[in-house]
Amino acid sequence: MLLSLEAINTFRVRLPQPQRMSDDELGAISVPALLLFGGADRVMDSRRAEDRARRLIRDVRTEVVAGARHGIPAHIFNQRVADFLQEVEDSGTA
Repeated sequence: MLLSLEAINTFRVRLPQPQRMSDDELGAISVPALLLFGGADRVMDSRRAEDRARRLIRDVRTEVVAGARHGIPAHIFNQRVADFLQEVEDSGTA
């Protein structure tokens, strides 16, 4: 029992860091893209990432969500994705 409790209390998932996409890889994205960034993200500089995406991805919509950390709240994510998909469908760029 003590071993199980210790495992539950101390286990941490360790995921490998995702590789950063190169400028060429980002520039090769040829479909409409939606990128949401957390305004209070401690993992990355959201404004810098947004600027880079706008500079390199041809058809991109970006938003820095004020107060959000690295995980965008589901209700905001769900609304922005639905709006984006409708916009893309209405524009005929899909």
